Amino acid sequence: MVIRVLRTDGLYDMVQPQVLDRMLREGLVSRFMRSAGWVDVGTDPIRVCSRSNYRGRERRSCYLRQMQA
Repeated sequence: MVIRVLRTDGLYDMVQPQVLDRMLREGLVSRFMRSAGWVDVGTDPIRVCSRSNYRGRERRSCYLRQMQA
């Protein structure tokens, strides 16, 4: 799956989800497309993967829950 993005330099691009995560962390994306429409970075809520700061047990992944049980 590819995601349409508007980069901070004004160019549109199509990127893989993991590339979008990296671009968001580096501040290279102004907007990106979700199924519900465009998301404005800095205005709309987004979730960026930052597991390095979280020390607790992962609760969102069914696969990890089954592995830990």
